[in-house]
Formats: sequence, C-alpha cells, structure tokens
Amino acid sequence: GKDNPADLPSRGMSLTQLITNTLWRSGPDWLKDGELTMHQEEEAVPEECIQELRARDRILHTLVVVEPTARIGQLLRSNHFSSAQRLFRVTAYVLLAVEKLRKKLRETTTLTVPLLSKAEMLWVKEVQTHLVNCKQFNSWKKQFSLFVDAEGIWRCGGRLANAEVPYATRHPILLPRDNPLTELLVLKAHERVFHNGIRETLTEVRTKYWIIKGRSLVKRILHKCRVCRRFEGRPLLRTGTIPATRLSG
Repeated sequence: GKDNPADLPSRGMSLTQLITNTLWRSGPDWLKDGELTMHQEEEAVPEECIQELRARDRILHTLVVVEPTARIGQLLRSNHFSSAQRLFRVTAYVLLAVEKLRKKLRETTTLTVPLLSKAEMLWVKEVQTHLVNCKQFNSWKKQFSLFVDAEGIWRCGGRLANAEVPYATRHPILLPRDNPLTELLVLKAHERVFHNGIRETLTEVRTKYWIIKGRSLVKRILHKCRVCRRFEGRPLLRTGTIPATRLSG
C-alpha cells in the first residue's frame, strides 16, 4: 500500500531521496498517534482477479478424491511364486502384519489354518474379478449354473447338489485356465496325487475347483513336469548289436 515503507526502494528511488524521505525514516503518520487505530483503505479489486478467484472456488468445491480399494493382486504377483503353498503363506503373513498394525499388537503370532484359507479366498476373488469381465461369462453362468456364496465366491451348481460329499466338491469354485494361480493349483494337485496322470490330477483339482477347459490345461502342465519326464522317459529307439560270442555255438 501507500503507507508501506518497504515499497519505496522496490518502486525505484535514489539513496539521497530515500534518506530524506519521512515515510522511510519514521513510518506512516498513523503509527505516531497515541491510540493505535486500524488503518484501512479500500481499493478496487481488478476484475480478472475476481474471475480467477471464482473459478478457483468452483474447482475446490467440485473436487472429489476417490481412493480405490486395494486388492491383493496390487501387492503381490502370483506369477512370481513357484507353488501355491508359498503364495498363500506370504499372503497370510501380509494379512497378519496388517492386523498387527491395526490393533497395535506387540506379541508375535503364528499362521493359522483360517488365516491361510482367508489368503486363498482373497486370491480366488482376485482371479474371479477378471473372470466376470470376460465376454463369455454370461454363457458360462448358464452352462455351469453359477451362483455366489456367502463369501462372494462364484461356485458351480450341477447335479451333485444332493450328494453326500463336502460342500466344495458339490459346488466347486470356477477358475479360468489362463491364469498363473490356476496353474499353481494344478501343480499342487499333481503333487498331492504323487505325480500321477492327467485323470488323477484333474479329479483332485475338481474336489475344490472347476477349471474351464481344465483337461487341456492339466495335460499341458503335466507335459512340462520335470519329475514326470525324469521317471517316465521314452524308451531307446535304437538297440545295440549283439556280440558274436552270444551268437556262436
């Protein structure tokens, strides 16, 4: 403003003029009064500043920050693990760490079966999120009589609803074939049947999961199994020559 001594050098003034200036040396006159009164001077605000303030107010009032819900697939990558057991254990440790931070626990806790099951279901939901967005999902929904259980998992209906078998076998979880988690679960089932063939591995998988076109996937994975290729090698196509001592009388 006009009564601000600090503005004098910035507006251009020689040293001689600055020394003789009373505003610079003593300040404004209203500071010398016995009673300090508020000195106000109304100045017209430029129109462009008013428009800028109005535009800024509109932006601030209409700004909405949305924080998306974090999924387990954003923290871990299933294709970085060689087995489903390791994937579920690491996920369970992550859940355990989050729970300790929330409740501020200091004592050390170990992994439990319910926590491992929770980690497995988290990955199932992650995989099924991409499955629902497929174009063929509506046809799969009719083909497999899909429904959502109490945990939000898509399960298959079928003709075994009244069978005296576990619930997971009567209503297996639907999984796609082109997913790293599905391959890890097939490898896990293949190890549980002690590296038996396609039929045994597929039967073990279907006790809990139903993979779309699962037979071709199991066949492809078992073809790459190192253990099976080592113990079920191909026979020699060429045999050696019999020695002459064994052919003579």
